[in-house]
Amino acid sequence: MNRIISVFLFLTALLLNSSMGQTTFQKKYGGTISKQGLFVQKTYDGGFMIAGVSNSLAPNWTVSGILIRTDSLGNLLWSKVLNGMNRGILAMKQTQDSGTVVLGCDIQTIAYDVYAYTAYIIKLDRTGAIEWSKNLASSEITLYFIVQGIAQTDDGGFIVAGVINMDYEFHAILAKLNKDGDLEWKKLYSPTPINGEDVIQTADGGYLLLGDSYGGASGNLYLIKTDHDGNVILSKSLQGQFGARLLKTHDGGFAIKGMNYVNGSYTSFISFIYKLDANLILRWAKTYNVTFTLLNYLPRSFLETRDGGFLLTWNSFNVAGTDSTGDIIWAKQYGQEIGRASCRER
Repeated sequence: MNRIISVFLFLTALLLNSSMGQTTFQKKYGGTISKQGLFVQKTYDGGFMIAGVSNSLAPNWTVSGILIRTDSLGNLLWSKVLNGMNRGILAMKQTQDSGTVVLGCDIQTIAYDVYAYTAYIIKLDRTGAIEWSKNLASSEITLYFIVQGIAQTDDGGFIVAGVINMDYEFHAILAKLNKDGDLEWKKLYSPTPINGEDVIQTADGGYLLLGDSYGGASGNLYLIKTDHDGNVILSKSLQGQFGARLLKTHDGGFAIKGMNYVNGSYTSFISFIYKLDANLILRWAKTYNVTFTLLNYLPRSFLETRDGGFLLTWNSFNVAGTDSTGDIIWAKQYGQEIGRASCRER
């Protein structure tokens, strides 16, 4: 029997249409393979781009990244399976030329209990044709390199955040790429954070890196502000175990969505939002007592609405909207499908 896990694009549509989460349309994309939607972005022409993971069924059981492109009503325009990404797509951004850039990771077993993690970045045009694909590993990074956050830079290139293992030590990394995906420079940050989760370019041309210490019981979040070349200007620590997403907010400040373990459990989590001003001073923090379990991927979807509030999602398709101070004004659950909800505002 074919198992179909639906990509719930209707979550995107309902958030665009109403501050209270009414559904405007609902689409499912399935077939002879299992698909899990991880990210949704609204495209410049009013359609949608969905990124996720595709699992073929027995006997092969292969896992790949997948992109699905639709029109404004969710009708399928094209889909693309990206092989060599057996962790699925870890980040996605629409590019200035209306194309898409995605980050992924391939894991290979090289010995018993020894695995090689290879990071990839792929650039596609608006029709889904691959323009270039880069393996971001180098001779210095042979066993472990995962990229998790990406932003397009003012010069048309890209800044990538991730984590590497060099000499059996973990380091957060920023890598600057040109418009063709070629490496311009990379910087490592240690001893903390050891995990780079997300990155944005700041108004002065520098970068802001969100990192964490891999969710240990006494872990922290870290913000590192750098100049244009990745040199540290300042750093700041915040209480929290996992950092998931970093946003520039309309008021010139920043917002972080993160997660904490529930009562020491390593499988149950609750979310929080931190709001910071332009100087990285914490203005407020809110914790949301919606417990969710980690299935395969951290629930990273998070955005600011036009009125200064926020939208955030959890597993089991829980969606919530907050006001500008982080207080929940509505919350809904849509279905019981396995997967992770995503949201994107136009």
